[in-house]
Amino acid sequence: MTIKLNVIGDPIEHSKSPEVHGRILDILKIPYEYEKIKVKKNELGKYIKNAVKNNVTGFNLTMPHKVDILPYLDEIDGDAQLFGAVNTVKIKNNKLYGYNTDANGFIYSLNLGENRFNLKGKKII
Repeated sequence: MTIKLNVIGDPIEHSKSPEVHGRILDILKIPYEYEKIKVKKNELGKYIKNAVKNNVTGFNLTMPHKVDILPYLDEIDGDAQLFGAVNTVKIKNNKLYGYNTDANGFIYSLNLGENRFNLKGKKII
C-alpha cells in the first residue's frame, strides 16, 4: 500500500520535506507519494476536504498554517497544545490528528556531532 503525503504552505517551493522524509521512507522501503502543494491562507479548509477525500495519509505544514489548522483538528497532542501550533497532521478514519515535532527535532539536533549541548538545568529564550 502506498502512503500519500503532502507538505503545504505559502510559499512552499523551498521545502525540503519530500527529500528528507522521502529518503527515510526509501531506506525503510515504504512506498509513498510526497507532493509539495501551495495552499494560500484562505484555502486551508478546501485543502483539508480534498486531502480527506483523496485518502492522503498525512501532511506537514508550514507558514501560514501552523496555527490556522487548529480548529480543523479532531485531536491535538500535548506538545502542539503547549506550543499552540501544529506542523504535522495524520489523517485516519476521516479524522485529523495534529502534532508538533519542532521542539523535539530542535533538541535532537543539539545532540548531534561533536558539539553536543545539554539542555538540563539551562534557561532558554
